[in-house]
Amino acid sequence: MALRRQRQLERKYSSFRKFTSTEDRNYRNRTSRSAYRDESVTSHSDKHGRSCSTEIITGSETRSYPVYVALQDFSPEEGDIDFIPIVEGQIVEVLDSKNASKWLVRTKARPPRTGWVPGSYFETPTQFYKQRKITRELSEPNPSLSPEEEAIQKRDQAYGDLLKVEEEFVQSLGNLIDDFIKVFDSPRVPEIIKDKKNELTSCIKELYNFHAHVLLKGLEYYSDNPGKVGHTFLRLEKDFDSHIIFEKDYENIKKLIEIPEIKDFLQIISDKSTAGLKTYQGYLDEIVNIISQYENFFKEIIKYSQRANCSTKSMGKALEIIKSIHKRSNDLTTLEKIENYSGDVTRLGEILRQDTFQVWERETPIEDQILFLFKNKIMMVTHNKDKDTYKNYATLRLDKYTVREHTIDINSFVIQPNESGLPFFRLKPTDTKNHDIIIKAWVNDIKGVQESLGMFYI
Repeated sequence: MALRRQRQLERKYSSFRKFTSTEDRNYRNRTSRSAYRDESVTSHSDKHGRSCSTEIITGSETRSYPVYVALQDFSPEEGDIDFIPIVEGQIVEVLDSKNASKWLVRTKARPPRTGWVPGSYFETPTQFYKQRKITRELSEPNPSLSPEEEAIQKRDQAYGDLLKVEEEFVQSLGNLIDDFIKVFDSPRVPEIIKDKKNELTSCIKELYNFHAHVLLKGLEYYSDNPGKVGHTFLRLEKDFDSHIIFEKDYENIKKLIEIPEIKDFLQIISDKSTAGLKTYQGYLDEIVNIISQYENFFKEIIKYSQRANCSTKSMGKALEIIKSIHKRSNDLTTLEKIENYSGDVTRLGEILRQDTFQVWERETPIEDQILFLFKNKIMMVTHNKDKDTYKNYATLRLDKYTVREHTIDINSFVIQPNESGLPFFRLKPTDTKNHDIIIKAWVNDIKGVQESLGMFYI
């Protein structure tokens, strides 16, 4: 029986050994421009024609991880010893992606390397190869252009389309305000519109002011140098908070406009000739969809900049900002459910990391806690599943604590006070399957946040 089982295993993994030996040779011989052709995942199409990726389990590893492909080259800054370089088209396994600003990845080359890379640098294999198949046609083809010159022209063409989309979006927001928002201020509107006006309009006026008077101007400023457009989005990162707020409110607005009295009133407005082309729902959808349009344009600009051997660093960071908007809107929804916190929860900022732990205060076990990591705090909360709320148990300032792995229990880490009178905590992930990755990620992220705040004593 044992011999037959051994033979089955040998047959099962024979193809894997061929794959890895080929991959080893390919990776050693590859260049950054041919990465996505040389290094590939095992893939096939299922019976419905969908593209599938197959995970390979090596050695004693019993866990499988999602496979992603690098959109662009990444080189760590000097001193970022935990980060690893990648090249466009390189395939990695993503071990942890909870913090969008840096993912823990493992390369598929032999021997594999494990380290951190910004999450915005990756795309799923399906989307990556789909995007690579799509190429722009120049409006005025020129056979004498070098590949780099052609790539720059295509990048500039993509930028021109981005600028056009932004101009049309600003016009649409202006129509939304003229056709609907201003009508809501009329004294003759139904009482329910007056009562729900703030909920129905969210921050639409703020969005219009931002796009019409700030973002559009920034895009126009770089129209003669599209390679630097990423700087506009980096400089205006805080202004995108309006999109985060709107996306958080979006689902509630959709529910409100289904209330019969509100729905009928909106239909009356929409039937007027000046607003007949779009419904209120249609305008709302445009505001949400503009973010995915930015993301697609950024990826295209990065692709052609990479082919032209131009820097993509600022565009990569801008893409990270755009891709984080949906998550941050969900974060805001979560924060509004926190009770028993003395401050303003909305000022806590982005949730950098979130996991559930068994917790000991000194040596005393307490109820399992969900931990939220912010840019300068850790918050422990107890989840009230009946009400879907969170009760704040403790909020720890990162300048008051040191984090380290536990010296005896390798499955836990400690949050240790730097001064007397503060509580001491030991934490063990409830996800026992991935406890090693969770601990590594938390310790790394906390230290990274502390260092960014100038706390180099840790």
